[in-house]
Amino acid sequence: MSDNTKQKKLIRARQKATGESYSTARLHVVRGRLDPARDQQPADAEPSAGLRAVVEAVIQLANAAADGSPSADQALRTYLTDLAPGDLRKVEVLMYAGRSDGGIRELAAELHRDTHEMTVDIVADKAQVLAAYLAEGLFVAADEGIDLDGAWLRKPSAKWARAPGSDYDRAIDGMRAWDARFAPQPDERRDAAAKSAWATREGVKQDPSGHACLRRLTDEAGAERHAGPCVHLPGADHSSMWMKEGKAHIYVTQPYDLTLERLEEMFRVCRRLGLTLRVDSAVAWHNPMAVLIEVLRA
Repeated sequence: MSDNTKQKKLIRARQKATGESYSTARLHVVRGRLDPARDQQPADAEPSAGLRAVVEAVIQLANAAADGSPSADQALRTYLTDLAPGDLRKVEVLMYAGRSDGGIRELAAELHRDTHEMTVDIVADKAQVLAAYLAEGLFVAADEGIDLDGAWLRKPSAKWARAPGSDYDRAIDGMRAWDARFAPQPDERRDAAAKSAWATREGVKQDPSGHACLRRLTDEAGAERHAGPCVHLPGADHSSMWMKEGKAHIYVTQPYDLTLERLEEMFRVCRRLGLTLRVDSAVAWHNPMAVLIEVLRA
């Protein structure tokens, strides 16, 4: 029997056991996950020991991926995918705690319990600021007296098991229905128009490398490679770099909230680097609830 035929049999077997689509089952089989029970563990299952080592490994991988390298990004995603569900969940909570400077237990209780794959995407998509968030999250954990390997994630009760038609699924469907009716919704055409209008007004083009680092604005050439580690604004989210006349000109970030304390921190970083910061009144194009923040050469 050829390897290809064996793989197809494994995919069909997994489909039968889980009810997954062929493409989803194939993804798991290719990654070596032949046991459906592993993927049906609750997202808050007890993690393996040594979470600090896990977080430090993610920080190293995130630093490598911050430059926009596809191979480094894939390495980060692969590492996150292979984590135990509880470890991945704790990494996500620490990431958000580092962004908001506290409330680890509250965040652990409030954050949605997404699927393993969705959580990987959520964490990996923040590669440019992930290392800074996690480093700060470790400090927050120490300040709050959190035992990283302890049971500070609450286990879901049996009725919240991830089975089709479960109370969990019905609750998630209800929240999505509420969002669809009341929450501000993204509008791709409106957002694309706002982004284009802003770029035209500023006379800039988005840097395709995806490397958004404040040090590029302090380098006369605006080069992707620079001395020292990358620097990002505190609380930065969904950041991008914009070019003018061949060099980095404007760093844009679009967080969902902005407190006075966070704004003061942003100004301190910019003053230290000799950069100009402004909060633009233009509509942010990432999301209706985001704030558009720009950093420019002084």
